[in-house]
Amino acid sequence: MKFKALYCQAWGELRMKNRHVIYGTVLFGFLQAGTVWAASAPGADGARQYTHVIAQGETLGKLASRYLLRPSDWVTVAKLNGIAIDRRIPVGTRVRIPVSLMRTEAKEAKVLAAGGGVSTAAGPVAAGQSVAEGQTLRTGESGFVTLELADGSTLTLQSKSSMKLARSRQLVNTGGVQDMVAQLDSGRLETRVARQRGPASRYEISTATSNMGVRGTVFRVAADASGKRSQSEVTEGQVAAMSGASSDIVAVNAGFGTIVEAGKPPSPPRALLNPPKLSGIPAQFEKADVQVAFAPVDAATRYRGQVARDGNFANLVDDVVADEPRFGLKGLPDGKLFLRVRGIDAAGLEGQDGVHEFTVAARPFAPQLSEPLASQTLNTARVQFSWSPVAEAGGYRIQISEDETFDKPVIAAEVLGSSRYVAEQALKPVRHYWRVASVAGSKTGPWSDARPFSVRSEPPRLMAMRGSSGIMVAFGSPAQSVQVQVSRDARFNNLVADRSVSGQIDLSDLPVGAYHVRARFRQDAITGNWSAVERLEVYPVGWWMSTEGRSGR
Repeated sequence: MKFKALYCQAWGELRMKNRHVIYGTVLFGFLQAGTVWAASAPGADGARQYTHVIAQGETLGKLASRYLLRPSDWVTVAKLNGIAIDRRIPVGTRVRIPVSLMRTEAKEAKVLAAGGGVSTAAGPVAAGQSVAEGQTLRTGESGFVTLELADGSTLTLQSKSSMKLARSRQLVNTGGVQDMVAQLDSGRLETRVARQRGPASRYEISTATSNMGVRGTVFRVAADASGKRSQSEVTEGQVAAMSGASSDIVAVNAGFGTIVEAGKPPSPPRALLNPPKLSGIPAQFEKADVQVAFAPVDAATRYRGQVARDGNFANLVDDVVADEPRFGLKGLPDGKLFLRVRGIDAAGLEGQDGVHEFTVAARPFAPQLSEPLASQTLNTARVQFSWSPVAEAGGYRIQISEDETFDKPVIAAEVLGSSRYVAEQALKPVRHYWRVASVAGSKTGPWSDARPFSVRSEPPRLMAMRGSSGIMVAFGSPAQSVQVQVSRDARFNNLVADRSVSGQIDLSDLPVGAYHVRARFRQDAITGNWSAVERLEVYPVGWWMSTEGRSGR
């Protein structure tokens, strides 16, 4: 009698309370790999039910202690399942329990990767930290963050986006049944959902215009900042899309997308663009800044390219959008990387991914070459080379070759502690190429771009010319430094002038007398051959010098 009285009292109290228990269940089915599964419509928390199979000795009272937020709600469970006597439940009976009555425990999400500027109200976010239920994540211009939920699902919030982890829980004592709602306020996210454990589980992405409910799939959601439009693209599995303006549920299969505008039901599923073919992109780059190009995709108006350190694209490196089927990727790290590219159609839906694996081996960086300049002609056979220092480099390798292949370099040298090198031998008067690689510890980086230069053995030509101040002598290459010597004897033992000039020299300060003049090209400490000796005679009223059989005044 006491049991019956308690039952009636509890049932009466339940009827008088707000009707928070939903007895009807809104179900929809998905056919996936030949298996039909059912789940609540997105947002219909009260419709979800957890099923427990009765074991030997179990009662509703024990189930209430194990699962329910309020033990007295066992009365509701009894009514729902048509169980009249608590102690007489046959073993194997499947007891349905409304999720709205069950205990839950909060589960923090782990930050797997983050970069480019990510924050919550508590401050910056970095890999290894946790994000609690109720926190809002914001990413910067080039930011991203990937979260791992308690069930192994991952969610990547991309650049210029804002998302609130509205609910991150599991049902107590159910072995990890998920209860997660992420609210995308603006921007884009991509998620890889672990297989959910029964129809009681919930994994839901909501925007201002839509809810996306899933059971185990890979898909993307985007929402504009105005709150008037959102979209979803499914690449694996299926998604249930529902708008806030309609109870219609649209099943979106893999390879399709839907758009939800404010006040309208979800659009009919639209086929995503085919993936681009990326086979023509190199498998290795020796630069951190690279250009990649691929064949255009039919009906694509733009393209998105992403680079990540992992094949699941949880740890992003770059994310770019371009109007043409080509991208410039900057600052790529060394190591194995993954590129994925998709076309974007006229409606804004992003298509299926083409994926390409490649490696970067750019470090230590190749130096910037300084001298000789590109295609410069030098008038010395012993050339001096210089380049910009690289911070992490302890040394350099230099190669000089008479052909662009560098199969048989005429000079291959190691340079330690300096960014300059003087050719150890005279170079032939032909066209040459040179390149430099940085060395850091035991690692040699990639070669710089090869730069051509030419060597010619002819010394400078002395040319008498009339100047406003008197005696002027010009040379064949005004861009190079020339050493000029003037002596009273032909052996140049009695020098009256020894100067380094560019282009021309003024000798009007010489006193009356006979002199000998010669010149040679000079690059810092490296000098070329002397020119032929010219005779210069200075008179009180003029001067005379023989140059290639000609005279000038």
